[in-house]
Amino acid sequence: VQPDHIVTVVDRDWGSGSGWNSIGFTTVHVMPPIVMAIPASTTDQDHEDNHPETTITTSQQEEEEETPQPRRRRRHLVGAGIRSSSSSSDTSHKGGRLGLPNETLHALNTIADANNNNNNSASEALDCLSQHGFYPVYDTGVERLMLLLNHHDKGHSSNKKIKEDNDDHDNKSVQTLWQSSVPTYASSYYSGNSGIAALLRYAEDDCCQGNKPTK
Repeated sequence: VQPDHIVTVVDRDWGSGSGWNSIGFTTVHVMPPIVMAIPASTTDQDHEDNHPETTITTSQQEEEEETPQPRRRRRHLVGAGIRSSSSSSDTSHKGGRLGLPNETLHALNTIADANNNNNNSASEALDCLSQHGFYPVYDTGVERLMLLLNHHDKGHSSNKKIKEDNDDHDNKSVQTLWQSSVPTYASSYYSGNSGIAALLRYAEDDCCQGNKPTK
């Protein structure tokens, strides 16, 4: 069975999808930055002695005493498989992705609805993270691309105008196919926690305005 199209996702932290564009893929959507949290300080519990493959050492330390450096593990705010941690210093590797402590989540969820005044809500959410020992970090989003396989072979056309027309037709066809796909894909991140929702919308709004999300 021959596929009609191929879809791939690019992590923009490592670069754009321009390389995929050069081999025929069309960018169909770019997700906004996603917000995560990092503990503001490290403690003895941040040492992952039971998992030496994740510790960070320098060559000098390895030669002298191999003393691992404390490491801050990022906390996920949205997505599947997130488990709440017991505290800001909890770095255990029990199944799932590490999330915020329950106390922090409850505090974030007391923040007013982000749809009413997103700037104020986001500021309150950032203050809340800070009060609980965290600061926000952002990725650069992911890019979704699609390649149609059941159209003409553009490489066999030597006429530049025909190739440009074919490219334009394919791009429109890809966008139409993507928009009508079932199931559909979310165009932005969302959360039932009002404080996290405010942080997500804040990051998305700043991204649309060409700004780097900051407090």
